[in-house]
Amino acid sequence: MFRSIASLAFLIPSLAAAAVPRGLIPGGVPLEDVICVTTPTELGTALLYTMADGLANEIRVAAGTYPALSIFVNDQKSLLLSGGWIEENGVPCARQLPAADLTVFDAQAKNHAALLTTSTPSPDAQELTLANLSIRNGTSPVTSADQIGGAGLALVYSDPAFAGRTRIVNVILGGNRTIGIGGAITLFGPHSGEVTLDNVLARDNSASRGAGFWTDMSNVAITVRQSTFTLNVCSWAPPRGCSIDAMGNGAAIDIANSLFWSNSDADVGALGPASLAVRDSDVDTFAQGTVPTVSANLLHASPGFNVLGGPLIAADSALANAANPAAAVSAYDLAGNLRTIGAAPDIGAYETDLLFRAGND
Repeated sequence: MFRSIASLAFLIPSLAAAAVPRGLIPGGVPLEDVICVTTPTELGTALLYTMADGLANEIRVAAGTYPALSIFVNDQKSLLLSGGWIEENGVPCARQLPAADLTVFDAQAKNHAALLTTSTPSPDAQELTLANLSIRNGTSPVTSADQIGGAGLALVYSDPAFAGRTRIVNVILGGNRTIGIGGAITLFGPHSGEVTLDNVLARDNSASRGAGFWTDMSNVAITVRQSTFTLNVCSWAPPRGCSIDAMGNGAAIDIANSLFWSNSDADVGALGPASLAVRDSDVDTFAQGTVPTVSANLLHASPGFNVLGGPLIAADSALANAANPAAAVSAYDLAGNLRTIGAAPDIGAYETDLLFRAGND
């Protein structure tokens, strides 16, 4: 059911707009309601509604800039929250543009840029997906380097019963800063399901460690695909992992088609997880004691950024056409360009332009 925001404000189903065919949450869960929001107030109303109804819902956020985002998921089957939606033929949120910088959550250094918490979720809680968003300028009130900060996107799983899927797809995270642990993406709690980062850029974030991504989750499967981590700054000594710092015992991490370069410290640290697979990726350095259990087509080559820290790579970069097509899930890069231009995808979150690529007419 496609619902107008007016119907949500009063929770009167009869005020809903005309029904549209129900879609699926990416994990295959049927959607109950599709809600279009165009202002921060409407977004707040929609989040309250989806929290209360216990169903699988989609919130479409129109292109624009919004303040910090706070989501509380409780007894909810699934939630898909995505940006980049525009009006077409008088219909709000009728078409989604693929670029990730059209819908922005900007905390203006006042709080977490995006905070999600779960508590006593239903046994059939299935999936949370955040897609086509920019999450910027978050901070946290911690006062020491060993406290969990979670300045940017902070996902707090407070109940061991939550074993669903968390998907972060086509998302840009930048300018998120804390003196504590976890800059751009922070996941903590007794979550034991699946976490996917697909087509993610973590650039210019700072934390004591894990400025790009930090987690202490155990027995969780973490997948990173077609992502770029660059210009992130960490202060922990000795370095533990500035782009990725994973601590959870029994966790399994699988990285493919991803780029880790021009960060202040060792890029990838995984001292707790049971396994670390890195394939078809460019990693500058691993933290001391971190050795991939599986490694294939692993580069240690300068990506040839167009400017310091990129995130775009130059036309003659060794990363152009170097990714594994089987691991390229998204159809577009973060700028909204087709994901594969040329013989194969590029490593990282952006494709270079075929017209400017060396060796092409």
